[in-house]
Amino acid sequence: MRDLSFLYYVISIIGVGLYFMFYYGFTIELLWPNAPVWNAYCFAFVVPLTRIHWILFTQSYLHLAQILPQWHRRLYFLMALYAVPMGLALYNLVSGHDVTVLTVNWIGTMGVIVLTMMLAMGYLAWQKGFAPARYFLTANVFFSLGSILFILQETGLLADTWLTRYAGQVGAVLQVILFSLGLADRLKKTREALAQKELEKEKLARDQEIEKQRLVEAQKVQLEYEVAERTSDLREKTHELEIIVEKLRESENKLKALNELKDRFFSIISHDLRSPIATLNAFLNILIHHADEISGEEFQILATRTQQSVENLSLLLDNLLQWSRAQMSQMQYRPQAFAVKALIEETVAVLLMSAENKQIQISIEGPAGLQAYADRDMVSFVVRNLLNNAIKFTPVGGKIRLSAYPQELRLVVMIEDNGVGMPPETLARFQETYAVFSTQGTSGEKGTGLGLLLAENFGKNGSQLFVASHSGVGTRFWFALPQDQRPA
Repeated sequence: MRDLSFLYYVISIIGVGLYFMFYYGFTIELLWPNAPVWNAYCFAFVVPLTRIHWILFTQSYLHLAQILPQWHRRLYFLMALYAVPMGLALYNLVSGHDVTVLTVNWIGTMGVIVLTMMLAMGYLAWQKGFAPARYFLTANVFFSLGSILFILQETGLLADTWLTRYAGQVGAVLQVILFSLGLADRLKKTREALAQKELEKEKLARDQEIEKQRLVEAQKVQLEYEVAERTSDLREKTHELEIIVEKLRESENKLKALNELKDRFFSIISHDLRSPIATLNAFLNILIHHADEISGEEFQILATRTQQSVENLSLLLDNLLQWSRAQMSQMQYRPQAFAVKALIEETVAVLLMSAENKQIQISIEGPAGLQAYADRDMVSFVVRNLLNNAIKFTPVGGKIRLSAYPQELRLVVMIEDNGVGMPPETLARFQETYAVFSTQGTSGEKGTGLGLLLAENFGKNGSQLFVASHSGVGTRFWFALPQDQRPA
């Protein structure tokens, strides 16, 4: 049962027996017949160690650390005093000076104090309501009185009679008998407490299992509801996208009469628009017709791919809308003061998922307080398209740096990457006309090339788009914006 009280008590009983073997001469006869010097002083070690275990037994059995904490600490000081007789015995053995009388008197005085303290601790613990203390007190009354009589006889304070000679031994026998009852009672109560604790653990385990089952059922119902709701939403979105596709096809038929630039433009649009919509339609058909057959993990993968397809489609449609408005001269220039670095950070947040899918590291540099005075929406559109272009042509694990810094009375915004770059002929073709042409990205991404054309056409901000590129090294775009020069 891992109760140290039993160990301390057994050691103390062994110590008492060993002392009486010494007292009657059995140790020199049976244990160490060839060590008479040691035999003469062994009592100075046996008795202190025995009484230290009496004190430890008293502390442990009576739970003094909880019931009488102050007395519990004082008993440690009492144990420390037993170092004195053991030190005197060592002094005798080493130096040969006889201090046996002082050693015996010290041990005897300490014995009376320890036995008296044991009785006092038992009485105080009993007064505190600790029931097992009654066995401790009753057993120690006989043992302590007998031991005290024996100590007084040994120190010469009482005459050597049958009572004083054998009182300690009789008290030890009575103590063992009475403590058997006390330890049995303690064992019984401990077993009952352990059994009760085990029952409580079993009950708690049953309650936890019931609660777990209840939560599983609730989560199952909630999951079924969410799946049904998302399936319904996906069906509605599919219908809406089919309508959009039909309208775009009608628009394509009406615009066939445009000039060569518009023909080429819509040729690219029709090709690149069908691809994400076809992919999206395929994903949605799987979700609609096989929703009950796919697992939660497969559902998450399909949902992620669908989201990426929608984002690509959204960017394409946004570029198309901006181009249409530009062709119809409906673009309105609305200049305002804004923080350039904050705008860059917002744009990066929008395209961060695309960059993370290719493990591209994006860094932003520049002071936070730089203020530009321009059309914020137009600038945001330009930065977004340039960043999207950089992500497209940067390989997996590459780097993109966006920076903003003052230059005279203007603010320069730069987007540079360590991607594939452009060969000289492609760079020259781009710089001459900013023509509409599309090239696949490093991961097979497709685009219209429209974003760069629109970025160049947004010259109302008083800026021009510049580009520098080297094949296999990377590409750098930059443009300048007016600083906010208005008085605060």
